[in-house]
Amino acid sequence: GYAFVGNPSLERTLTDNADLRWEFYPSNRELVSFSAFYKNFTNPIERTFNPRATNPELTYRNVDRAFLVGGELEIRKNLDFITPALKDFQLGVNFSYIYSQTTIDEQELIAMRAEWPEAPATREMYGQSPYSLNALLSYKNDSLGLQVNVVFNVSGPRISFISIGATPNTYLQPRPLLSMNVSKRVAKNFSIKVSASNLLLTPYRESIQFKDTSYDVISFQPGMNFSVGVKYDLSRDWQPLK
Repeated sequence: GYAFVGNPSLERTLTDNADLRWEFYPSNRELVSFSAFYKNFTNPIERTFNPRATNPELTYRNVDRAFLVGGELEIRKNLDFITPALKDFQLGVNFSYIYSQTTIDEQELIAMRAEWPEAPATREMYGQSPYSLNALLSYKNDSLGLQVNVVFNVSGPRISFISIGATPNTYLQPRPLLSMNVSKRVAKNFSIKVSASNLLLTPYRESIQFKDTSYDVISFQPGMNFSVGVKYDLSRDWQPLK
């Protein structure tokens, strides 16, 4: 593994934000919204790796500037417009697109251009995915005390750590994730919840790209997770003071 080395010289990151959001509510359970946003960072913090160190070491540092700009679309819609039989179903989708840019550290840029004279002076921001997608299909029936949620999410590749010098940066690759939650009321105050995650058995991968070939730095196969819980709702016994 890696040894983590602290940096007492780190400075806090300052951020200027600008956001614009438009929302429309067709009904009390439905939503259509669009937002645009801009963030400017002073002294953003990056996690870095020194490939020339005797032992594999990760540490943190500041760079001068970074910014990102993006848009987000969110929709929550009841499915009874298809047929009244689907009145208890709702679909939610959230999609974001983000463009980010960071100034490369001066010493790192010198080392890069020693190997690659045309190396650009900027790159995408550490830890920032270019896109994210979340989707939710839910079923809720109060008379049956039953609620079911199926959730899907995925984010685009993002820098896991910066390699100092001409070595390619390491990226955390997209992991499409699918999970399900089922909750059922079995008595006045009791309910049982069953959850399952990573139903797609998506592998975890951090990799580098070199000469059009991908090389895994870290790769493993997480399994599915299952849990069962029992809930007792005290609020059903609460009575307001007279």
